[in-house]
Amino acid sequence: MSRRRAIRWISALAAALAAPPSRAQSPAEFWRGRSVELVIGYPPGGGYDIFGRALAQHMGKHVPGQPNVVARNMPGASSLKAAQYLATSAPRDGTVIGLFNSNLITTGVTEPKSIGVDMGALTWIGNMVSDTKTCFSWRASGIVNAEQLRTRNFIIGGTSRGSAYVYGSLLQHAYGEARVKIVLGYPSNIDAYLAMERGEVMGICTGYDIVKQLRPDWFTNNSIAFLAQYGEAFEPGLERVPRIYDLPLSEEMKLAARFYISADRIARPVAAPPGAPADRVAALREAFDRTLADPEFHAAAAKQHMEVQPMNAAELTRVVNAIRATPPRIVEIARKLAE
Repeated sequence: MSRRRAIRWISALAAALAAPPSRAQSPAEFWRGRSVELVIGYPPGGGYDIFGRALAQHMGKHVPGQPNVVARNMPGASSLKAAQYLATSAPRDGTVIGLFNSNLITTGVTEPKSIGVDMGALTWIGNMVSDTKTCFSWRASGIVNAEQLRTRNFIIGGTSRGSAYVYGSLLQHAYGEARVKIVLGYPSNIDAYLAMERGEVMGICTGYDIVKQLRPDWFTNNSIAFLAQYGEAFEPGLERVPRIYDLPLSEEMKLAARFYISADRIARPVAAPPGAPADRVAALREAFDRTLADPEFHAAAAKQHMEVQPMNAAELTRVVNAIRATPPRIVEIARKLAE
């Protein structure tokens, strides 16, 4: 190397070393002009869709840079398709979050191979509401209380091995498979509702609040009768409906019920993919908390009869981790219940 070239090389190196380091892009700079996709694991029209679209409508103004939050339905296998997308394929840069069925968290413990998602690896953003599950009948079926299941047949409709199956299975264990049948395969709870109204099935197991939200006319017209509720305490409005622990179940089945009921505390969980940048995760979590405290969001929720019981990311993560740490003996009982 010539002396002149060596001097130029040394000068360039010195200039590079002396230059100030490039400034990292802030969350506001990253999101400005972009969109955030909110993936909803169910078809339009159901409870998850209503909650997800309400969140999408109001969350953007609380995210730094105020991106447009766009809701996108990704139905499939009771929201498993959406959960798998978040875990494996979605961009990990803060441009995608998702809402899916919390029962996948318990199924991830009892049947991890069937889920294929490490729920502990997801980045939890927050939870929108808790929900007491119930099993109820269409009054026209003639079944109006659980005691009738000792002598009469009852057919439950549902989507897949989620709430309808697990909580229906508890009724089977209480009153016998000869009395309680479960028919799965409906694309959504809305389809199961219609099937019940048509007389294809006699009842459904699902969340109490979502029924009040989606079918208030059933209450006005006294069209349904609640047979059992799945919670530690009596749900307001269901004080005369027996809890699952009050039905003729073994102590082992009651332990399994508690395992599944624990997921009902986090009925509308929102997560981001694993590995998103920490500053953007913190911003999304703060935006979620601000959204669920936003008076405009609450006004919109009230118009749609939405019950909102927010839970921040830290508490949601604790609940998820507690479910995943369930003792193997209880997991085995719960696994048999879901078979």
